[in-house]
Amino acid sequence: MKIGSYLNRTKDKRIYFYDYGRKPGQRPGLGVFTYAKPKTQTEKNHNKQVLDLIEVKKSQTIIEQQSIGTAYIPQHKFKANFLDYYEEYIEQHKVDGNRALQNSFKPLKNV
Repeated sequence: MKIGSYLNRTKDKRIYFYDYGRKPGQRPGLGVFTYAKPKTQTEKNHNKQVLDLIEVKKSQTIIEQQSIGTAYIPQHKFKANFLDYYEEYIEQHKVDGNRALQNSFKPLKNV
């Protein structure tokens, strides 16, 4: 697994992606970019922080790949408390007009 990058159409930003291969769907984006030629100190700081974030994501992905087939669950994937996990799940999967998930959480929280 590698991390690749390319310049956008206006050539002012560099966009990063995972490189699992050359077939369709094997290059998902990381969702981050850096400035190709940073002009201000803010842009330079942004680039530095993004590069640090890319290293963290790369490390997490390597740990995930190495833990496949073992009983080890990476810390960034593991929630020690089920209620915290379920509450986060509910927030991410809200549907307007459907309160089934929220209502299923209330009895669990009260126990």
